[in-house]
Amino acid sequence: MDVIAKTTVTEYKGYKPVNIFIEGQKYLAKKESDYFIVTNELGIENIYCQSAFEREFKLVTNMKTHMIFAPKRAKKKIIFDDYQDNTEEFQSYWAEMCSKCHNKYKSILGQRASIGAIGICSVKGCENEANYYVDFDEKEITFLDM
Repeated sequence: MDVIAKTTVTEYKGYKPVNIFIEGQKYLAKKESDYFIVTNELGIENIYCQSAFEREFKLVTNMKTHMIFAPKRAKKKIIFDDYQDNTEEFQSYWAEMCSKCHNKYKSILGQRASIGAIGICSVKGCENEANYYVDFDEKEITFLDM
């Protein structure tokens, strides 16, 4: 899919729907709390998480910064290229993680992971299917433009 008119999440501020034109097809995209509802010209709705929305529609979004979890005493750090900002409601951020990445980082995750995710792993460079949600207090993480 080629994007004829790129859009950014800043245009979604206030959850205002915007039109997206891809290969001559018109879609209406509306951002909800942590997902997007995309309706095609026939009125068929699809729901996408942020990362799936970006992949499917190849759009530029506000996810340019990476979330980094690096506990002070740990030798490892985790860089996430996708995450959800949940600070307004719960003062936290969350991401998804596959079993392989979970096993690699479980020593520094502690009790932050819970099973049940159904998206793509949020760890930078990983495209595996996610099995875990990982939650971080907003004071535990930093952000870096990459």
